This record gives sequence, structure tokens and C-alpha cells, in this order.
Amino acid sequence: MPAFLAAQLTDHLSSLDLDPSNAYALVFTASRGVRLHAGNWHGDVWKPSREAAGFPSLRFHHLRHSAVPLWVDTGANLLQVSRWLGHRSVKITADVYGHLFSETNDAVMARLDETFRSLA
Repeated sequence: MPAFLAAQLTDHLSSLDLDPSNAYALVFTASRGVRLHAGNWHGDVWKPSREAAGFPSLRFHHLRHSAVPLWVDTGANLLQVSRWLGHRSVKITADVYGHLFSETNDAVMARLDETFRSLA
């Protein structure tokens, strides 16, 4: 988790009078402060939010597909992305997202060239 997000999460938990060091603290809760159930959240929060944003057909799963290019652009490798997505194998990740790594090849080749030239 990036440091900026960890700081925001700590602040959020503290504002709810929860101990940020408690690994079992609920980050997002239902209106009564109890465990959030996906079905309720979809109808009460997700559907109105996506409609208000102008994306009425956006599925929550689509957010994963938006996150991966950001991770790749910031230097995540295929194995990291695969683990973060919870895929059973890197092959699944490569089949779905492999095309996003083409620019990474250029960056690696440039670094190899730079390293070689610095040794010569």
C-alpha cells in the first residue's frame, strides 16, 4: 500500500475512534457501523454513485481493469500485478494484461544500453 494511502487510512480509522493498528478494524461499514454486505452496498452506494458520475453500466470489477495500467505505468512487473489481482498464475495476468507491458520492454532495453555504455 502506498504511504499516502496508509496515512489516509490511519486518519480515517482514527476519525472513527478505531485503533489503526487493529488489523481487524472495519474500514468501510454499513450505516449502523457493522459489517458491510455487498448486496446492500451495491444498491445503496455503488449504483447511485455510478449513475451520478454518468457511468450507469460500470461494474465494480471494471475498476480492476483501470488500476492495472496505473500500476504498470509506475513500474509494477507482471508478477506483482498478478499477485495484487489474486490470479492463480502469471499466465492469466499475461493473457489479459500482457499488452500493457510492451513499453516496459523499451525502458528495460534503454537501461541495459545505459548500463553497458557506462561500463565501456
